[in-house]
Amino acid sequence: HRWREELADVEFAVDLVPPTDTELGNAVADGGIESGGVLLAQIVPAVGRQKTHIVLYRKPIELRARDFEDLEDLVHDIVVHVIANYLGLEPDVVDPGFGDAD
Repeated sequence: HRWREELADVEFAVDLVPPTDTELGNAVADGGIESGGVLLAQIVPAVGRQKTHIVLYRKPIELRARDFEDLEDLVHDIVVHVIANYLGLEPDVVDPGFGDAD
């Protein structure tokens, strides 16, 4: 709820896999998160009346997780990073505990 106002015009979505290279365009340059050249999340800017979307890609994220706990941590880290990119902030500003060891 810390960023409720700043994220009011953003919708979050989960898609199975990222778009192909030809569909991708400049997603990574525009705040996307990738690992090993594979897009894990991206910011899809608002167009017309459509809101900005932050999209996480399920399969690539799942394939990088060792177990359920690792998956939870990975999703958290990706969401923090992509929100930080969207807001133009550092991840530890978005989540003050970001990067702290458990």
